[in-house]
Amino acid sequence: MPLVQVREKAQITIPSKIRKTLGIKQGDYLEAEVEDNKIVLIPKIL
Repeated sequence: MPLVQVREKAQITIPSKIRKTLGIKQGDYLEAEVEDNKIVLIPKIL
């Protein structure tokens, strides 16, 4: 499991393998939720 670091302004980088698997590209929107004390990001189409 890749490890990510929270950077300035609470930003994180989603690892490229995960982005490619889910087809996430620059400018895409993700819905952020907390489930069972975990951060869940869900790709959304607006």
